[in-house]
Amino acid sequence: MKIPAPHWRKAAEPKSGESGLWKKIKEGVGKLPYKYVICLCILGLMGIMLIVFAAYIYLDYQRQRQEMAGREAEHSVERMTVQIDERLDNLKQYYISFVDGDDFKWPIENKLRYSDYTKNKAAQDIMAGKKIFMDYISNYIFVNFDTGWVIGSMGMFPLSQVNDGGVLYDLFTRSEEALDKNYWLYNESPVIERVMNFHYNVNIKKEGISLVMPLSNLITNPNAVFIVNINMNTWKNWINQMLGNCEELVVLSPEGELIYATDSRLVNSCRKQQNEGLTEQKSCNVKIGGVSNYMVSSGQSAILNWEYYIYYDMEQGPFVGARLSGVIVLSILIIVITCFFMTSYTIYRPVGRLVRGVSEEEQKIPGNELEFLASRFADMKNDRQALENVMYQQKEKLLELFELRLIRGEVRSEDEWSEYFEGLQLRQCKYFASAVLVLNLRDESEAQSNVNEDAICLKLVEELPEELKSLTWMPIVYNACAIFCLFGEDDEAFLLERIMKFYDGIQIFAEEHCGYRTLMGVSATHTSNHHIRAAYRESVSALTMECPQPVSEHKTETEDNGVEPGREDCRFFLSSTTVRSNAYNNVYEKEIQNSIKAMDKDQCYKIIDEFCANLRGEDSNDKAMVYILRMVNAILLAGIDTRVDLGRLYPNGLKKVYDEITEVIEPGRVRRQLKYMLIDPVLAARNELLEDSSYSMMQEIENQIRESNGNVTLSECADALGVHPTYIWKILKMEKGKSFSDYLEEYKLEEAMHLLLQTNLSVAEIAVRLNYTNAQNFIRFFSKSTGVTPGKFRKLY
Repeated sequence: MKIPAPHWRKAAEPKSGESGLWKKIKEGVGKLPYKYVICLCILGLMGIMLIVFAAYIYLDYQRQRQEMAGREAEHSVERMTVQIDERLDNLKQYYISFVDGDDFKWPIENKLRYSDYTKNKAAQDIMAGKKIFMDYISNYIFVNFDTGWVIGSMGMFPLSQVNDGGVLYDLFTRSEEALDKNYWLYNESPVIERVMNFHYNVNIKKEGISLVMPLSNLITNPNAVFIVNINMNTWKNWINQMLGNCEELVVLSPEGELIYATDSRLVNSCRKQQNEGLTEQKSCNVKIGGVSNYMVSSGQSAILNWEYYIYYDMEQGPFVGARLSGVIVLSILIIVITCFFMTSYTIYRPVGRLVRGVSEEEQKIPGNELEFLASRFADMKNDRQALENVMYQQKEKLLELFELRLIRGEVRSEDEWSEYFEGLQLRQCKYFASAVLVLNLRDESEAQSNVNEDAICLKLVEELPEELKSLTWMPIVYNACAIFCLFGEDDEAFLLERIMKFYDGIQIFAEEHCGYRTLMGVSATHTSNHHIRAAYRESVSALTMECPQPVSEHKTETEDNGVEPGREDCRFFLSSTTVRSNAYNNVYEKEIQNSIKAMDKDQCYKIIDEFCANLRGEDSNDKAMVYILRMVNAILLAGIDTRVDLGRLYPNGLKKVYDEITEVIEPGRVRRQLKYMLIDPVLAARNELLEDSSYSMMQEIENQIRESNGNVTLSECADALGVHPTYIWKILKMEKGKSFSDYLEEYKLEEAMHLLLQTNLSVAEIAVRLNYTNAQNFIRFFSKSTGVTPGKFRKLY
């Protein structure tokens, strides 16, 4: 059979204003087979991806170079400032360490004479650096204003022979108001030079670093000063040794004055960076002259407050760029080509299979396959028979989805209800009731896994005999951790009979195949389709009641007011007018928090058991859920109060915890969830925290006892530290092996011994200090603990 082509191969009429070239392009693309169109699109996308990839590689390479250069500059400037400051500080500490020595004190405390050569020479050796710091020092000056003598690199001579000696005294008095009398100078280096025999001048050189040490803050003599001038060539050698091959350095004073630069072109850039407030040690990119590309980082000297700027030349740095070898390029090309063919095949394969399935005979489809499919699907659009076949095949799944929508109250209008009933061929019932079943695990171990329970319930639903399934109005579904059934009949008595027959059958089946009985909650009888959600909630509420009490609508003439034997676990919904709910007792929340703080797991379990038993008397599932959430919040708040990290304890978030607990509708399962999802993890984390922080907490306890002189109770100490008294009791048992009262008595005894031996306080005064009501109580306590009275103890020791 030949396929008609006119309506699906007909080219679209061009819009007004379209150019002839654009029209030809559209017609040409429209005639191309779909596989060629796919190839062209993929080639275009791959071309764009390759361009983006190349741009990314280049930009990433530039970024890596900047980051590596920036890190090198930051490390260099940090290392340089630290090491230079450390060397200058070592020199300062060297002189401070010798100030109190006999050799250095000699010229301070004695009038100098040329005849005391040995002692003068020892002092000069210390001042000159003693071969340790000799390379650091260019010259030094020691002036004793009391004796009127000067010792310097030029030798020893009277101060009266020095012209402008007041300059030295000005340096001596400059730091009188400072806390640290020793200070550093720059551009004010004093140098004594001989102008003629027995005459000297003091010159101030406008370069170099000097250490000025007024000796009044170190020794009793208030009129002596020691000045050391640093050898600037040595300082520059330090810098050059620390600089890398690709690094340049500029040093500026806080006022922007140039101290030193390895490249004068960089000075203006440094001053600009200083004015703009370059963050210390944070690198940034700088271009000099539009050619040289540097990463610059700055650091400040802690001693001189100079700004050190390291410029790292990115053009000379030994960086490994993202260079692609021939093997890598070939591998990328192979991968791209492979991806091209695989993607083309993957995209076209379902279209080709669809074309072959739609076409009535084997033949090649000319032109674009999508247009051909569009024409075929247009023919199938109104094929109601095909749609009905699909619905028939999936009827069971559709019924389950429809039932879940009814539970959630999503089917509201009569039209929608009628459409579902007609489409799914459901029978209409005058009366209906819902039932919710869960496994009866009350006598099982508390460690019963909820996952195992879910698996058992799903297996139960799947393997349920057809005679039991046929008793329900709609398919049985497993929803929100429970089995949901909907029963319908035109007679109310038959409806109850059907429900009880289903209950008896599922009890036998569950015991034989799973080894468990089931709890079943049954709603009241309803007639309106809009009440299915309400019926579901009633059956859930009935499930949480302690004792089943059938309502009058469900009673037959043969039933009495008692519970039939073997049907104790079938519970019928009772309206709020006939059942009085228990008043909620918020004492549970306070008790569970106190038990968590006290690390009492048994008491926590007991409270949870009582709380869940109290839930069984609630007539409203919504009300019970509110109480459950309050208990969950109380447990979590107790964990927060005891410093438990809930984020680490529940890495998937608390929302998942709340969702899992709110899905549970049976108190027994709520009990297990609260214990093993909340109580056990919180107590385990609390115990771990207790072991980790016990030593620091022990120090806090000792501080509290010491600050109160032992006059503090266990409760007062716990309140001051924000913990439970049992926590402090456990800390003391773990760390000291004693109770709080024993440790308190031991502290008081030690403090009493200390006061008896180290002070002249009387026994009565010591008793008052230790907060005893009278001296006799103190004497009785001391004698009981040591075997002797306080007075005798003082005499013996």
